[in-house]
Amino acid sequence: MFKFFKKAISPVVATALLLVIAVISVVGFQGWFTTFSSGVFVDVETQTSSSNNVIVEGLVGEKLYVISKGNSSINSIKINDVDCNFNGSVSGLDSVNISSCLENVSGSANIVVVTDDGIFESYKFVNGDVSGSGGSSSNVFSVTTDVKYFNIGNTNTYDYFTQDNVYNNKFYFSSINGGLVGNELYVYDGTTTNLVEDINSGVGDSNPLRQYQYGGDLYFGANNGTTGEELFKFDGTSVSLVNEISAGASHGSPENFEEYNGDLYFRANDGNSGRELYKFNGTTVSLVSDINSGPGHSNPSSLKVFNGDLYFSANDGTNGYELYKFDGNTVSLVNNLYPGGSGSSPSDLTIFNGDLYFVANDGTNGKELYKFDGSTMNLIQDLNPGSSSSYPSSLINFNNKIYFKASNGSTSYELYSFDGTNISLTSDLEPGSSGSYPDDFYVYKNNLFFGYQSGGLAALGKMGIDEIVVDISSNVTGWDTDTNYNVFIFEISNNLGLVQHISQG
Repeated sequence: MFKFFKKAISPVVATALLLVIAVISVVGFQGWFTTFSSGVFVDVETQTSSSNNVIVEGLVGEKLYVISKGNSSINSIKINDVDCNFNGSVSGLDSVNISSCLENVSGSANIVVVTDDGIFESYKFVNGDVSGSGGSSSNVFSVTTDVKYFNIGNTNTYDYFTQDNVYNNKFYFSSINGGLVGNELYVYDGTTTNLVEDINSGVGDSNPLRQYQYGGDLYFGANNGTTGEELFKFDGTSVSLVNEISAGASHGSPENFEEYNGDLYFRANDGNSGRELYKFNGTTVSLVSDINSGPGHSNPSSLKVFNGDLYFSANDGTNGYELYKFDGNTVSLVNNLYPGGSGSSPSDLTIFNGDLYFVANDGTNGKELYKFDGSTMNLIQDLNPGSSSSYPSSLINFNNKIYFKASNGSTSYELYSFDGTNISLTSDLEPGSSGSYPDDFYVYKNNLFFGYQSGGLAALGKMGIDEIVVDISSNVTGWDTDTNYNVFIFEISNNLGLVQHISQG
């Protein structure tokens, strides 16, 4: 990363020369945008001062996209010493037309931005063509064209949304419709919301929750009013019962789906063995193992495939909830991390750099981040020292790090990251005891998006590889700052789809 070198000079000279800074070397990609077909620039090495309120994100056609931390003034912009004739204000995610200084620029370009506080920002664009010579548009993000706010109406099933709700490029979810039918399966195509099927005919609720895509179909648990909650599927045309796991009106309650070795694994209850691990091979449903023998429940959850085996959290009735694995033949306990029956309650199983990461409590350090390399299990860091818990959650891979929500005991819940060696506070978005509670992470076009709380209002965060978080909610048509700060983020029709938490009405 380039450094700025400042020399002590008089205020007059400083004002006249504007502390001109030169970029002295070129490095690889560090920026937001990549080359795309309309001639937009590209790879960018940013040189930012910690005191500056304006950050350049990328050059798109004749527009220079910037992010301003509040309302800021730009005094001048120059590209390869050519004045772009701009002097004005920018706010949030904004763009500046710089066509007047692009005519003779191609290949590499030095961009210098001077703001009203006298701070320079110097940028080096490399390996691209500012004048427009082709490329790929797949990684270029624009909040105005890429973001689609989904107004799906009333739903009380927000907590069950996963990326599998997007099926055949449409958004499927459980919802109600003014009492005409119960809680049923609906679809939103980006324009309108329609009932897929009244599974529990009339005003009864089928509650089609926890969708998972397998074998080209959409699977979920639902109640048709006769069989109880059982395994159903939607093939794109019609809904059908797959298997009645628990006979009669009692509930099989299938959930926590994960595909492994070509079969669909999940938790269910046949009415005799309790909630245990089951599998569906495309034809039949069968019990994999009665981990908590008899009618007791082992409650397998957080299923994740790692190193050729299926890992999950379960309770054998003796050790409490611990990490288990299934190798295709037998289920076995991986590690009794919290001996004595209390259980370490592993959750949020995530693969990173070839290892399995998860959140657990060893009975001494509270609930913290752990790693399993296939042989040994280790605590990464006691982020909230002592027996208190930092409660890491919502782990996601981005830019060769794991990002997650946690609290170190001094700050409330904020955005943290782990780079393979150290855990660090990425951004204290809501300083003090309130916390920003970042959650619902999603990676889209080289950026990490998430919902968070800002001043008691709902905000939508965008963070690039520079780890600078910007609230882009004001740029999203339909965004409701007064609703719950949680938001479900997904990709549909090459857009970033957003669904805010809307309470049942």
